[in-house]
Amino acid sequence: MRSTNRGALADEVRAATARLSLEQPDVAIAEVGYLLGFSDQSTFNRAFERWTGSTPARSRAMLRGAWGSGASAATGRGSMRPGARCGAPINRPIDLLRRTEAMPIDYRIDHALHLVIAPGNGRLTDRDVFGYQREVWSRTDVGGYNEVVDMRGVEHIEVPTTERIKELASLAAGMDLPGSASKFAIVATDEIAASLGQFFGAYRQLDARSTKEVSTFKSMADAFAWLGVAGHRG
Repeated sequence: MRSTNRGALADEVRAATARLSLEQPDVAIAEVGYLLGFSDQSTFNRAFERWTGSTPARSRAMLRGAWGSGASAATGRGSMRPGARCGAPINRPIDLLRRTEAMPIDYRIDHALHLVIAPGNGRLTDRDVFGYQREVWSRTDVGGYNEVVDMRGVEHIEVPTTERIKELASLAAGMDLPGSASKFAIVATDEIAASLGQFFGAYRQLDARSTKEVSTFKSMADAFAWLGVAGHRG
């Protein structure tokens, strides 16, 4: 396992998520920190400066200068400046472990609770995630259901490119049931899995078609409580 790369890769994903969020004028800096799991703004400020060499406030001020010089700023949820970059992108697939046989994501549907539960195990690639998204959410009987993906059993992650994450967020948002608010909980104790979940959630939130709120958790109990099914056994 190339464990020495995991911390740097997780920081790369967080920095990209933070920059993406800072490009949205209507998202407060404190809210960006909260999105990334920071309990207070000062801790987020220090982390962001370590990642990028600049503070969140300075970075946003630079973006505002770009907006004022003619770039079309995002004016609300679901829009981005054309060609906007969210910092240094993840521009290549990174296999954190040696290649093994592809692993599908299992899932089961609890129709009584309007809930899809999907545990992942072994090695996970973006092909598995796209396949799961298309197979499950093309079903007419789960429209508007809540969702929980449990990443705790995933041992190997092939980290997707930024473009692939954007594609997945767009695909998922386009499959949401219009006018039906729902929730998507991602359970991940691994730093990279949690960061990728936050990155995906940030892109999904920017899509005007999205009706599903995304949040990450470290335990199934917390995820189920947020989904309103506390006491449910995953």
